[in-house]
Amino acid sequence: MIKRLLVPALLALPLAASAQDLAGAAESYLAEAIEAAAAQAQLERRQAAPGMARLTAADPRWMKQKIKPGQGPVLTHLTLFGATGAAAGPVQWAGDAARVPVRLQLSAPAAMEWPAEVDFIRTGGTWKLRALRLTRRRTTPADAGPQTVLRAWLDGLQDAAARRNSLDRDSWLRETLERYWTIGGGGYWRQVSDCPEGAKTPCIDALTTAAPVWAAAILDREKSITVESFQTQGETPSGILRVEIPRRTMTETRRYLVALKQDRRHGWQIASITPAGKTAAPAAVEVSADQSGGEALVRSLVTAVLGDGAPDMAALLNNSRTLDPYFADTRAGRKAMARLITMKPLLEAFGTRLDHPVIKDLGNNRFQLSFEGQKKPAPQPVFVIVQDQGGARIARIEN
Repeated sequence: MIKRLLVPALLALPLAASAQDLAGAAESYLAEAIEAAAAQAQLERRQAAPGMARLTAADPRWMKQKIKPGQGPVLTHLTLFGATGAAAGPVQWAGDAARVPVRLQLSAPAAMEWPAEVDFIRTGGTWKLRALRLTRRRTTPADAGPQTVLRAWLDGLQDAAARRNSLDRDSWLRETLERYWTIGGGGYWRQVSDCPEGAKTPCIDALTTAAPVWAAAILDREKSITVESFQTQGETPSGILRVEIPRRTMTETRRYLVALKQDRRHGWQIASITPAGKTAAPAAVEVSADQSGGEALVRSLVTAVLGDGAPDMAALLNNSRTLDPYFADTRAGRKAMARLITMKPLLEAFGTRLDHPVIKDLGNNRFQLSFEGQKKPAPQPVFVIVQDQGGARIARIEN
């Protein structure tokens, strides 16, 4: 278990530091991170625990004080999974570099251990932190078969949805849990870093295709999501997910085709989800952006993407550049576009009727979108507008 050392001890590690020194320094740093993660898990989404702020600020314990490779994913993991401790293993030496393998003790949703590594480098007569790394992405082993991976992902997703629904609406943990299982894929999806250099954009787009399944899983009502069938022929094994949602007069049934691909390092991974039975190539998308003002822009976007005869998500993903006139050419603008593309199935999963949009001017170039008769917790996004030479554009989308 953790032996809590004084934090400055890492800075004072001598040139000839022993294995015990480095192991202790790794455990000490992780103890600080675990304490900060536990505090962060109790806060609201826009708050930061003091300990977390210290860890992410410039830190002389690191080789590069402002650049800390791997710290973000490790801190998120410690927070989401309720880390309680860390134990260092035998130090691995390589000249002026050293690696300390550690076992993280996690408590949520169940007690388990998770392997990680802490890398050090010797510079200027002292040892500095160089990187943190989780050495496993998911609970299932890398050599698990594709059907096992699919079922484990679905089980984890539904457990995460139930946990998310039990948390306060403004909880930091709730928002991070949702992001981890949608954009992050819960460790079961093919990540952008796994894709060839020329295929990064399709990989990013593919991560958004899980939105309809997540939307169904977080419904606070009776529903059923199961693996209906699985086939392993060819290079891309696939399964059919069956989603059943009882309505007042009927049971709505949807089916999704889940394709998996094998990665040399991480084994079988989920590559995409598409509505089953739709094999035709998505049709071209034609839209007309009214950039004369913020409200006009949002209204024309709602008509183009959510109105009658609007293209489905697959067509929008295939023709995403068509939406460029609506959004600022920034990282936040592109993120807003991806979120908008996945919004329709999310709204429909909550039973929202999309034929009567309501656009409310909140002032300061902010416009909130809702729909008549809409029920919580269906999203009511706020569009933040900026002006450029072409007219009004969406800078970002807020909750």
